Amino acid sequence: MPVRDDEDPSAARSGDGSSGTGAPMAGSSGRSRSTVIRVVFLLAVVAFAAWAIVKERHSLAQAWDKVELLPVLVALLLSIVGAFSGFPQWRVLLAGLGSDIRMRPASKIFFIGQLGKYIPGGVWNIVAQATMARELKVPRARTGAAGLLAIVVALPVVGAMAAVTLAISGREVLGAYWWTLLLVVPLLAFLQPDVLVRLAAFAARITRRSIPLERVPGRNIAEATAWTAFGQIISGLSLMFLVAMFTGSYPSPLLCIGIYSLGLLAGMLVVLAPAGAGAREAVIALGLSPYMEHGAALLVALLARVLTIGADATLAGAAALVGQRAPSAPGGVGAASAGERG
Repeated sequence: MPVRDDEDPSAARSGDGSSGTGAPMAGSSGRSRSTVIRVVFLLAVVAFAAWAIVKERHSLAQAWDKVELLPVLVALLLSIVGAFSGFPQWRVLLAGLGSDIRMRPASKIFFIGQLGKYIPGGVWNIVAQATMARELKVPRARTGAAGLLAIVVALPVVGAMAAVTLAISGREVLGAYWWTLLLVVPLLAFLQPDVLVRLAAFAARITRRSIPLERVPGRNIAEATAWTAFGQIISGLSLMFLVAMFTGSYPSPLLCIGIYSLGLLAGMLVVLAPAGAGAREAVIALGLSPYMEHGAALLVALLARVLTIGADATLAGAAALVGQRAPSAPGGVGAASAGERG
Protein backbone atom coordinates (compact mmCIF):
# COMPACT_ATOMS: atom_id res chain seq x y z
CA MET A 1 0.00 0.00 0.00
CA PRO A 2 1.58 3.30 -1.03
CA VAL A 3 2.12 5.97 1.57
CA ARG A 4 0.41 9.34 1.09
CA ASP A 5 2.68 12.36 0.79
CA ASP A 6 1.44 13.75 4.11
CA GLU A 7 1.76 10.47 5.94
CA ASP A 8 4.61 9.57 8.25
CA PRO A 9 6.33 6.49 6.79
CA SER A 10 6.99 5.17 10.25
CA ALA A 11 3.27 4.98 10.89
CA ALA A 12 2.31 3.27 7.63
CA ARG A 13 1.33 -0.34 7.93
CA SER A 14 -0.06 -2.89 5.57
CA GLY A 15 -3.48 -4.28 6.21
CA ASP A 16 -6.03 -2.73 8.55
CA GLY A 17 -3.61 -2.10 11.41
CA SER A 18 -5.85 0.54 12.98
CA SER A 19 -9.06 -1.46 12.96
CA GLY A 20 -10.32 -3.38 15.91
CA THR A 21 -10.15 -2.56 19.57
CA GLY A 22 -7.08 -4.63 20.27
CA ALA A 23 -4.73 -2.93 17.78
CA PRO A 24 -3.89 0.22 19.76
CA MET A 25 -3.25 -1.79 22.91
CA ALA A 26 -0.96 -4.16 21.02
CA GLY A 27 0.93 -1.21 19.58
CA SER A 28 1.31 0.40 23.00
CA SER A 29 2.54 -2.87 24.46
CA GLY A 30 5.08 -3.27 21.67
CA ARG A 31 6.37 0.27 22.16
CA SER A 32 6.67 -0.29 25.91
CA ARG A 33 8.74 -3.45 25.39
CA SER A 34 10.92 -1.65 22.87
CA THR A 35 11.51 1.21 25.32
CA VAL A 36 12.45 -1.22 28.09
CA ILE A 37 14.87 -3.05 25.79
CA ARG A 38 16.52 0.22 24.77
CA VAL A 39 16.88 1.41 28.36
CA VAL A 40 18.35 -1.90 29.48
CA PHE A 41 20.73 -1.92 26.53
CA LEU A 42 21.91 1.63 27.20
CA LEU A 43 22.43 0.86 30.89
CA ALA A 44 24.51 -2.15 29.88
CA VAL A 45 26.58 -0.02 27.51
CA VAL A 46 27.18 2.61 30.18
CA ALA A 47 28.09 -0.06 32.74
CA PHE A 48 30.51 -1.75 30.36
CA ALA A 49 32.11 1.57 29.40
CA ALA A 50 32.50 2.53 33.08
CA TRP A 51 34.04 -0.86 33.86
CA ALA A 52 36.51 -0.55 30.96
CA ILE A 53 37.53 2.96 31.99
CA VAL A 54 37.97 1.99 35.65
CA LYS A 55 39.95 -1.10 34.70
CA GLU A 56 42.30 0.88 32.45
CA ARG A 57 42.35 4.07 34.54
CA HIS A 58 46.09 3.95 35.21
CA SER A 59 47.07 3.32 31.60
CA LEU A 60 44.50 5.90 30.48
CA ALA A 61 46.10 8.47 32.77
CA GLN A 62 49.54 7.67 31.35
CA ALA A 63 48.23 7.87 27.79
CA TRP A 64 46.53 11.20 28.48
CA ASP A 65 49.92 12.77 29.14
CA LYS A 66 50.80 12.12 25.49
CA VAL A 67 47.80 13.97 24.07
CA GLU A 68 48.87 16.97 21.95
CA LEU A 69 46.74 19.79 20.59
CA LEU A 70 47.92 19.85 16.96
CA PRO A 71 47.20 16.17 16.11
CA VAL A 72 43.79 16.47 17.80
CA LEU A 73 42.95 19.58 15.76
CA VAL A 74 44.02 17.84 12.54
CA ALA A 75 41.91 14.82 13.47
CA LEU A 76 38.97 17.12 14.22
CA LEU A 77 39.28 18.81 10.84
CA LEU A 78 39.35 15.44 9.10
CA SER A 79 36.35 14.30 11.18
CA ILE A 80 34.42 17.36 10.02
CA VAL A 81 35.23 16.61 6.38
CA GLY A 82 34.30 12.96 6.89
CA ALA A 83 30.99 13.89 8.52
CA PHE A 84 30.27 16.42 5.77
CA SER A 85 30.51 13.68 3.12
CA GLY A 86 27.22 12.26 4.32
CA PHE A 87 25.44 15.38 3.11
CA PRO A 88 26.10 15.09 -0.66
CA GLN A 89 25.45 11.35 -0.35
CA TRP A 90 21.99 11.97 1.15
CA ARG A 91 21.23 14.86 -1.20
CA VAL A 92 22.01 12.92 -4.38
CA LEU A 93 19.84 10.02 -3.21
CA LEU A 94 16.96 12.37 -2.41
CA ALA A 95 17.38 13.91 -5.89
CA GLY A 96 17.26 10.43 -7.38
CA LEU A 97 13.92 9.90 -5.66
CA GLY A 98 12.55 13.11 -7.20
CA SER A 99 13.35 16.00 -4.83
CA ASP A 100 16.35 18.14 -5.74
CA ILE A 101 16.72 20.61 -2.84
CA ARG A 102 18.99 23.64 -3.03
CA MET A 103 22.25 23.52 -1.09
CA ARG A 104 21.47 25.89 1.79
CA PRO A 105 18.08 24.53 2.88
CA ALA A 106 19.27 20.97 2.27
CA SER A 107 22.30 21.45 4.52
CA LYS A 108 20.09 22.79 7.32
CA ILE A 109 17.75 19.79 7.05
CA PHE A 110 20.52 17.22 6.92
CA PHE A 111 23.02 18.46 9.49
CA ILE A 112 20.54 19.58 12.13
CA GLY A 113 18.54 16.41 11.58
CA GLN A 114 21.70 14.34 11.98
CA LEU A 115 21.86 15.30 15.65
CA GLY A 116 18.84 13.02 16.09
CA LYS A 117 21.10 9.99 15.70
CA TYR A 118 22.29 10.61 19.25
CA ILE A 119 18.79 9.84 20.53
CA PRO A 120 18.32 6.09 21.23
CA GLY A 121 16.32 4.29 18.58
CA GLY A 122 18.36 4.70 15.42
CA VAL A 123 15.67 6.52 13.38
CA TRP A 124 15.27 9.95 14.93
CA ASN A 125 17.66 11.63 12.51
CA ILE A 126 15.52 10.34 9.63
CA VAL A 127 12.32 11.45 11.37
CA ALA A 128 13.77 14.92 12.02
CA GLN A 129 14.95 15.32 8.43
CA ALA A 130 11.59 14.18 7.06
CA THR A 131 9.74 16.64 9.30
CA MET A 132 11.98 19.59 8.37
CA ALA A 133 11.82 18.77 4.65
CA ARG A 134 8.03 19.09 4.70
CA GLU A 135 8.52 22.87 4.91
CA LEU A 136 9.96 22.65 1.38
CA LYS A 137 7.02 20.60 0.09
CA VAL A 138 9.05 17.38 0.09
CA PRO A 139 6.89 14.39 1.09
CA ARG A 140 7.86 12.92 4.42
CA ALA A 141 7.80 9.43 2.95
CA ARG A 142 10.33 10.41 0.29
CA THR A 143 12.76 12.00 2.76
CA GLY A 144 12.42 8.95 5.00
CA ALA A 145 13.14 6.68 2.05
CA ALA A 146 16.27 8.73 1.23
CA GLY A 147 17.51 8.34 4.81
CA LEU A 148 16.92 4.60 4.81
CA LEU A 149 18.52 4.30 1.38
CA ALA A 150 21.61 6.14 2.64
CA ILE A 151 22.00 3.48 5.33
CA VAL A 152 21.44 0.64 2.86
CA VAL A 153 24.13 2.09 0.58
CA ALA A 154 26.56 2.71 3.43
CA LEU A 155 26.41 -0.80 4.92
CA PRO A 156 27.95 -2.75 2.02
CA VAL A 157 30.39 0.05 1.18
CA VAL A 158 31.67 0.35 4.75
CA GLY A 159 31.79 -3.43 5.14
CA ALA A 160 33.67 -3.92 1.88
CA MET A 161 36.19 -1.21 2.75
CA ALA A 162 36.81 -2.83 6.14
CA ALA A 163 37.25 -6.21 4.49
CA VAL A 164 39.66 -5.12 1.77
CA THR A 165 41.82 -2.79 3.87
CA LEU A 166 42.14 -5.17 6.82
CA ALA A 167 42.85 -8.11 4.51
CA ILE A 168 45.79 -6.12 3.12
CA SER A 169 47.26 -4.49 6.21
CA GLY A 170 45.44 -5.59 9.34
CA ARG A 171 45.30 -9.35 9.59
CA GLU A 172 46.31 -9.16 13.25
CA VAL A 173 42.97 -7.50 14.04
CA LEU A 174 40.99 -10.68 13.53
CA GLY A 175 43.87 -13.14 13.73
CA ALA A 176 43.35 -16.33 11.78
CA TYR A 177 39.77 -15.33 10.97
CA TRP A 178 40.64 -12.18 9.04
CA TRP A 179 39.35 -13.76 5.83
CA THR A 180 35.75 -13.79 7.13
CA LEU A 181 35.49 -10.08 6.35
CA LEU A 182 35.85 -10.88 2.65
CA LEU A 183 32.37 -12.41 2.83
CA VAL A 184 31.07 -8.84 3.02
CA VAL A 185 32.33 -7.95 -0.46
CA PRO A 186 29.47 -9.72 -2.33
CA LEU A 187 27.08 -7.37 -0.51
CA LEU A 188 28.17 -4.70 -2.98
CA ALA A 189 25.61 -6.28 -5.31
CA PHE A 190 23.00 -4.54 -3.13
CA LEU A 191 24.07 -1.27 -4.73
CA GLN A 192 22.37 -2.25 -7.99
CA PRO A 193 19.20 -0.09 -8.23
CA ASP A 194 16.82 -2.97 -8.99
CA VAL A 195 18.22 -4.99 -6.08
CA LEU A 196 17.63 -2.03 -3.75
CA VAL A 197 13.96 -1.89 -4.76
CA ARG A 198 13.58 -5.62 -4.10
CA LEU A 199 15.25 -5.20 -0.71
CA ALA A 200 12.74 -2.50 0.16
CA ALA A 201 9.87 -4.75 -0.86
CA PHE A 202 11.30 -7.61 1.24
CA ALA A 203 11.74 -5.28 4.24
CA ALA A 204 8.16 -4.09 3.81
CA ARG A 205 6.88 -7.66 3.99
CA ILE A 206 8.99 -8.49 7.04
CA THR A 207 8.13 -5.34 9.00
CA ARG A 208 4.59 -5.00 7.62
CA ARG A 209 5.32 -1.37 6.89
CA SER A 210 5.14 0.42 3.58
CA ILE A 211 8.57 1.57 2.41
CA PRO A 212 7.96 3.67 -0.72
CA LEU A 213 11.36 3.27 -2.37
CA GLU A 214 11.28 4.07 -6.05
CA ARG A 215 14.02 2.99 -8.42
CA VAL A 216 16.93 5.41 -8.07
CA PRO A 217 19.06 5.97 -11.21
CA GLY A 218 22.34 4.09 -11.21
CA ARG A 219 24.25 7.37 -11.59
CA ASN A 220 22.87 8.60 -8.27
CA ILE A 221 23.72 5.33 -6.53
CA ALA A 222 27.25 5.46 -7.92
CA GLU A 223 27.73 9.04 -6.73
CA ALA A 224 26.38 8.19 -3.27
CA THR A 225 28.72 5.21 -3.11
CA ALA A 226 31.70 7.39 -4.00
CA TRP A 227 30.83 9.93 -1.29
CA THR A 228 30.47 7.15 1.27
CA ALA A 229 33.88 5.73 0.39
CA PHE A 230 35.45 9.19 0.49
CA GLY A 231 34.03 9.82 3.96
CA GLN A 232 35.41 6.53 5.23
CA ILE A 233 38.88 7.28 3.90
CA ILE A 234 38.98 10.74 5.49
CA SER A 235 37.59 9.51 8.82
CA GLY A 236 40.09 6.66 8.88
CA LEU A 237 42.93 9.12 8.35
CA SER A 238 41.73 11.09 11.38
CA LEU A 239 42.26 7.92 13.42
CA MET A 240 45.80 7.71 12.06
CA PHE A 241 46.76 11.09 13.57
CA LEU A 242 45.34 10.09 16.95
CA VAL A 243 47.27 6.81 16.99
CA ALA A 244 50.50 8.58 16.05
CA MET A 245 50.32 10.68 19.23
CA PHE A 246 50.80 7.58 21.37
CA THR A 247 53.03 5.40 19.20
CA GLY A 248 55.39 8.10 17.94
CA SER A 249 55.00 7.00 14.32
CA TYR A 250 52.20 6.98 11.79
CA PRO A 251 50.48 3.60 11.32
CA SER A 252 49.38 2.29 7.95
CA PRO A 253 46.58 4.43 6.49
CA LEU A 254 44.86 1.26 5.25
CA LEU A 255 44.96 -0.18 8.77
CA CYS A 256 43.32 2.91 10.26
CA ILE A 257 40.70 3.07 7.50
CA GLY A 258 39.92 -0.60 8.02
CA ILE A 259 39.60 -0.39 11.80
CA TYR A 260 37.50 2.75 11.61
CA SER A 261 35.24 1.17 8.97
CA LEU A 262 34.85 -1.99 11.02
CA GLY A 263 33.93 0.09 14.07
CA LEU A 264 31.40 2.10 12.11
CA LEU A 265 29.90 -1.08 10.67
CA ALA A 266 29.45 -2.47 14.19
CA GLY A 267 27.84 0.78 15.29
CA MET A 268 25.42 0.75 12.35
CA LEU A 269 24.36 -2.82 13.08
CA VAL A 270 23.74 -2.15 16.78
CA VAL A 271 20.69 0.00 16.10
CA LEU A 272 19.64 0.30 19.75
CA ALA A 273 22.71 2.35 20.64
CA PRO A 274 22.59 6.09 19.84
CA ALA A 275 25.00 6.65 16.93
CA GLY A 276 26.50 3.19 17.59
CA ALA A 277 27.84 4.30 20.99
CA GLY A 278 29.76 1.56 22.75
CA ALA A 279 29.92 -0.85 19.84
CA ARG A 280 32.07 1.41 17.68
CA GLU A 281 34.44 2.27 20.51
CA ALA A 282 34.82 -1.37 21.55
CA VAL A 283 35.73 -2.46 18.01
CA ILE A 284 38.19 0.41 17.49
CA ALA A 285 39.89 -0.21 20.85
CA LEU A 286 40.12 -3.97 20.23
CA GLY A 287 41.33 -3.43 16.68
CA LEU A 288 44.12 -1.11 17.79
CA SER A 289 45.19 -3.20 20.81
CA PRO A 290 47.62 -5.41 18.83
CA TYR A 291 49.52 -2.26 17.81
CA MET A 292 49.54 -0.16 21.00
CA GLU A 293 48.89 -0.30 24.73
CA HIS A 294 45.33 -1.11 25.77
CA GLY A 295 44.84 2.16 27.63
CA ALA A 296 46.06 4.19 24.67
CA ALA A 297 43.84 2.21 22.28
CA LEU A 298 40.82 2.89 24.48
CA LEU A 299 41.70 6.58 24.68
CA VAL A 300 41.97 6.78 20.89
CA ALA A 301 38.50 5.25 20.57
CA LEU A 302 37.06 7.70 23.10
CA LEU A 303 38.76 10.68 21.46
CA ALA A 304 37.43 9.58 18.07
CA ARG A 305 33.91 9.60 19.50
CA VAL A 306 34.36 13.06 21.04
CA LEU A 307 35.68 14.41 17.74
CA THR A 308 32.76 12.87 15.84
CA ILE A 309 30.28 14.57 18.16
CA GLY A 310 32.21 17.82 17.80
CA ALA A 311 32.15 17.52 14.01
CA ASP A 312 28.39 16.89 13.93
CA ALA A 313 27.74 19.81 16.28
CA THR A 314 30.00 22.12 14.26
CA LEU A 315 28.29 21.26 10.98
CA ALA A 316 24.82 21.61 12.52
CA GLY A 317 25.72 25.03 13.91
CA ALA A 318 27.18 26.18 10.60
CA ALA A 319 24.11 24.91 8.72
CA ALA A 320 21.79 26.76 11.11
CA LEU A 321 23.68 30.02 10.55
CA VAL A 322 23.75 29.58 6.78
CA GLY A 323 20.08 28.58 6.79
CA GLN A 324 19.11 31.81 8.56
CA ARG A 325 20.61 33.81 5.71
CA ALA A 326 18.90 31.71 3.05
CA PRO A 327 15.70 33.11 1.45
CA SER A 328 12.56 31.71 3.06
CA ALA A 329 10.56 31.59 -0.17
CA PRO A 330 8.92 28.24 -0.91
CA GLY A 331 11.25 27.70 -3.84
CA GLY A 332 13.61 25.59 -1.79
CA VAL A 333 13.05 22.59 -4.04
CA GLY A 334 14.87 22.80 -7.31
CA ALA A 335 12.69 20.46 -9.36
CA ALA A 336 9.14 21.55 -10.15
CA SER A 337 7.82 18.09 -9.38
CA ALA A 338 9.75 17.72 -6.12
CA GLY A 339 6.70 17.70 -3.88
CA GLU A 340 4.19 16.05 -6.19
CA ARG A 341 5.87 13.09 -7.86
CA GLY A 342 5.03 9.60 -6.58
